[in-house]
Amino acid sequence: MRRVLALLVVALAWLAASLLAPAAAQSPAAPVLALSSGEAKIGDKVVVRFEGWNAAAVTLTICGNDGLRGAPDCDVARGQGIGLLRGKPTLAELKVEAPPATCPCVVRAATSTGSAVQTAPLVILGVPVGPLVRPGPPKPLVAVSAEVSNIGGGLGRTLRTLLGGRREQQVSITLRNTSTATLSKVSLGLAVGRTVDGARPVTVPAVEPLAPGETRVYDVPATVSAPAWGRYVWDVTADGAGPRAGTQVRSSATPWLLYLLAGLLVADIAVLTVRRLRRRRQRRREPSVVRRPVAAP
Repeated sequence: MRRVLALLVVALAWLAASLLAPAAAQSPAAPVLALSSGEAKIGDKVVVRFEGWNAAAVTLTICGNDGLRGAPDCDVARGQGIGLLRGKPTLAELKVEAPPATCPCVVRAATSTGSAVQTAPLVILGVPVGPLVRPGPPKPLVAVSAEVSNIGGGLGRTLRTLLGGRREQQVSITLRNTSTATLSKVSLGLAVGRTVDGARPVTVPAVEPLAPGETRVYDVPATVSAPAWGRYVWDVTADGAGPRAGTQVRSSATPWLLYLLAGLLVADIAVLTVRRLRRRRQRRREPSVVRRPVAAP
């Protein structure tokens, strides 16, 4: 019985080892980025060693500020594309240049998708060392501005507007791509109300892809429901290009003719009231007449 149990334990141990061994073998190791020297001066060349990278190529750049902010810290213009040998170490030569930010400096290697990024420290003689600057919150990739105007019409529409009826307006929304890449997933949002919380959504068109630096204007018709009076807030948003971008525009509606008619009505009521009060006063001031019966002849 003991022999059977011992064989069973050995069999289970072997099975567990056979199941776990492939998983351990398949766990990817972190890619290696090593330099032939950790110190160099501008113009020197250092040898960079790549190993364990699961990519066909990487981009190699020299960065200041430990490369914390990405492109603002790295010498992107003089970055080198390096082809890698799959399954084998790869050696590349890198000329040392001054980065756009102060040291601490690093050599940074990254795949085209950014799925793998590694840095190796490098002391660059002659480049000053400054305090580390942490990256701030991400900024939207699209700039948004808007302008509200009235849609003209005939006499009927003008009178309706002056009486506080619904108001036909147009919102001109300007989008500008501030990035260096094409933005193909931008979506617009527009709402109007007396406050942002109570704003009513307005139908907006779909946004076509925006090329780098491109500016485009969308004219969106909108209706302010009756009674249209007072101040309104137009809330414009743009999503799908980094953090949400947006702006708010304010407009006002003044029904002058309605105010005029209301003023005339109040004045008319006031005149009638004054007249009635005067008549009552006159009646009180008039002497009362006593009528006596006349005797028959």
